[in-house]
Amino acid sequence: MAVGSRQQQGLVLAVAQAAAVDAGRTMRLARRVEVKTKANAKDLVTATDAECQRIVEASIRASFPDHAFLGEEDVPPGPQGAALALASVAEEEWAWIVDPIDGTTNFASDLALSCVSIGVVRRGERVGGVVHDPYRDETFVAWRGEGATLNGRPISVSAAPTLEQAVVCAPSPNQPSSMGPALRSIAALMPRVRSVRVLGSGVLAFAWVACGRLSAYYEHELASWDCAAGTLLVQEAGGAVSHTDGSEYSLRTRAVLASNGIVHDELVGLLAEAGASRRDPDP
Repeated sequence: MAVGSRQQQGLVLAVAQAAAVDAGRTMRLARRVEVKTKANAKDLVTATDAECQRIVEASIRASFPDHAFLGEEDVPPGPQGAALALASVAEEEWAWIVDPIDGTTNFASDLALSCVSIGVVRRGERVGGVVHDPYRDETFVAWRGEGATLNGRPISVSAAPTLEQAVVCAPSPNQPSSMGPALRSIAALMPRVRSVRVLGSGVLAFAWVACGRLSAYYEHELASWDCAAGTLLVQEAGGAVSHTDGSEYSLRTRAVLASNGIVHDELVGLLAEAGASRRDPDP
């Protein structure tokens, strides 16, 4: 699938990077954040989330008024709302899928582990992605077939050859049906890998897999705005992305595994052995 001319690609990525940096500046300068909850007490939102989304959306619409836009803050909480929102834009000629602050609990707790994510989709396929970490002034960029960069320099995934040498980022879910698989998987991973980390920002974890800081990351309950940019970063940096059971990834996939590719099959097998390939049934 053609993904636009070089000129169009350059403009799309320039707008995405500028919007992400502007929203990141708002994140970094925010103080005394008022916290509210969405689906449950673990699912947080702040006024800054909405402000960052307004910044990103205004920038995109100023340059691309005919493009579709999906931002997390416009979507009711829960899997059904996320699925319906994605379906509304998935087949558009161009669509932007945005998480204005990924890692809101970290943000609200003054932990410098959150970021802005902007994914660009054409006819249902991920073609571009920008992730900006305002606390480290790091901007990750990918375009399909063009590789991935960090602050303009090419990046690649970790060369860890085995699980024993892998640093794996595990989930910390807010839905009860994902808590059991998360705990079972961590118990299975710890004896087998070099180390397990929990960042609390899935987008940042994808970016860190892409640049080799992590060997893998998995989660059982992600939405399209969590993955649109980050999964493309991983793939364009030479890594692999799939469902946690090893089946093919798409934007509709909620249980996602991203890795350097080398340890991918081992991880799929380990998650299966632990009974952690999928969420548990809802209570």
